[in-house]
Amino acid sequence: ERERERDHLRRTHRFDVHRPRRGRPAAAATNIPVLATTTKTMLHQACSLLLLHHWMQISAIMNKLKRLYQFHKRYYVVTVPTTIAGLLFYWYNRNKPNLDIRIYNMLPLRATSSLWGKLNSYDLPIWMRSKLYDYFCKTYNCDMSEALESDYRNYRNLGEFFGRKLRPDLRPICQTPGVVSPADGLILHNGPITDGRIENVKGLNYSLNSFLGFKNESNHEQELLVNPEKNELYNCIIYLAPGDYHRFHSPAEWTVEYRKHFPGRLLSVKPSLLKRVPEILHINERVCYFGKWRHGFFSMTAVGATNVGSIKVYFDEDLQTNKRLLWRPDRYGCSEKSFEKPVKFSAGQDFGEFNFGSTIVLIYEAPKNSKSDLPRDQKIKFGQLLAEIA
Repeated sequence: ERERERDHLRRTHRFDVHRPRRGRPAAAATNIPVLATTTKTMLHQACSLLLLHHWMQISAIMNKLKRLYQFHKRYYVVTVPTTIAGLLFYWYNRNKPNLDIRIYNMLPLRATSSLWGKLNSYDLPIWMRSKLYDYFCKTYNCDMSEALESDYRNYRNLGEFFGRKLRPDLRPICQTPGVVSPADGLILHNGPITDGRIENVKGLNYSLNSFLGFKNESNHEQELLVNPEKNELYNCIIYLAPGDYHRFHSPAEWTVEYRKHFPGRLLSVKPSLLKRVPEILHINERVCYFGKWRHGFFSMTAVGATNVGSIKVYFDEDLQTNKRLLWRPDRYGCSEKSFEKPVKFSAGQDFGEFNFGSTIVLIYEAPKNSKSDLPRDQKIKFGQLLAEIA
């Protein structure tokens, strides 16, 4: 019986029938056909799962392409005519000069500047401030060691960071009689005005009448002079880069009587662009303050630029800049305000601030022998002497 049982088990291959050696446990019995069948089944399942995974990826891609096709099919009425109009515009203007400037003028820069002004007022989370402000300082070479508050975390938003104060001991006001720099920046021009033309960069100028908002072509240069026999008008243009100190101050001891606000364009005022479009300063949004000083006429103008439409003047609370317009502003259109009591300023006194750097234009009356010979493209700091006037 035992032999018959062993033969039966050997024929069915169910487990090892050999007697194990003494002292060792019996080895687990193996069933070769069952193992092969199980392995084959597992391979089939793995291949099925792999194919299913790839099919799901392909289906997701096909769904995205389908939605993209439906989007273009829905809005082709807008995209196709716009593309055709752009190609026709390029073909029509391809041989005309300054094509890139024409396209640049068509961009919605007022809308982007208005949006940027709103973003500047939003408070940032504390964990983001250090990273964002540090990136800005490295990009535009800001020297935070000059700031009165050097801790990034204390600036709640971009507006406060751009309008940061300096340590009072860093910018002493020059005591030499004359005009001092109202801000940190780059001198684009510093000298007398000739034939009613203001020179912004070498060899390029624009009309004094257009800049100050006089529509007629009469000689306003002589009308502005209090003492035309001994004096003449001088002009100084200072460009504030994004990394510069963004506040501007009174350049002399003078009295502000009235102002004009021109809600113009908001093109960039970089010197490289001024060389190609010299009339930018009198078509951009700007605020002109007029008054008198000891030699006669005096004015200071803050000019807006792309992303710098917000001009804040501390004593003029009614001033509202960087507002969206439903129409293209007139070159001579402006709002005027006369101050009931003229506002007196001393040299170096706080006047206002920009949000991202821009341009300050000074036009003042001074004796004909005044020394205003600082070279172009020279960096200057707030409080340094611009013109020595006896």
